[in-house]
Amino acid sequence: AGAGRARAMVICPPWGHEYLRAHRSLRVLADRLNETALHTLRFDYFGTGDSAGDMDEADLAGWEADIETAIEELRDTTELNSVGLVGLRLGATLAARVAARRRDIHSLVLWDPVPSGAEFLGELEAQHSSQMGSLESALRPEGRSGIQLLGFAMSREMRKQLLDLDLWAQIDKWPKRTLAVVSAAAPACAEVRSRLESRGAGLGEFAAVDAPPAWVEHQGSGAGAIPVPVIDRIVAWCK
Repeated sequence: AGAGRARAMVICPPWGHEYLRAHRSLRVLADRLNETALHTLRFDYFGTGDSAGDMDEADLAGWEADIETAIEELRDTTELNSVGLVGLRLGATLAARVAARRRDIHSLVLWDPVPSGAEFLGELEAQHSSQMGSLESALRPEGRSGIQLLGFAMSREMRKQLLDLDLWAQIDKWPKRTLAVVSAAAPACAEVRSRLESRGAGLGEFAAVDAPPAWVEHQGSGAGAIPVPVIDRIVAWCK
């Protein structure tokens, strides 16, 4: 925090292997936003990263509550009436859902959002099968509920909520100031652009950026690349 700052942003991370790969990029984004005189808060959902809890007990509703707690914390520490949200992948979709039901969100940045929870889950299951064998290997040990995809536990409730997750369900309630930034090569690029433009003129911006996705493993490093052009675009928009 610093004197004279009038705006603030909460950063909502992705989940699982995408969280690990994008961790450096989100840290760079937070530092860049902070350098432009924005109060910036990063956090981990219940059961992930440095937060307490067990992933077996986590669900999307709880993670949305975590976002709301982060919003309240940032508002309290900055004494601001409103904040903005920046979310990556699943974090973007959850941020959009939270923003749709609150009136203290002045801006929303959707970075490579997950449009459909069911499709996202299908992608995870397909990756698990190709890397670790059949989906039977994803079943949790006896006495523990849910599944384990690509080494990350997922509760039955979270899986159920993912199947029903739809980024566009409340698009009409998003903040007027909304930016969707999508990696140009991402499969959802055209859909996100079309949906956002359907809101009408002045009700959102779209940017397709030719940069490697932060949430995809970079060959040789095991982590995601840092997509500097995407971060530059988000920072410039948030100023």
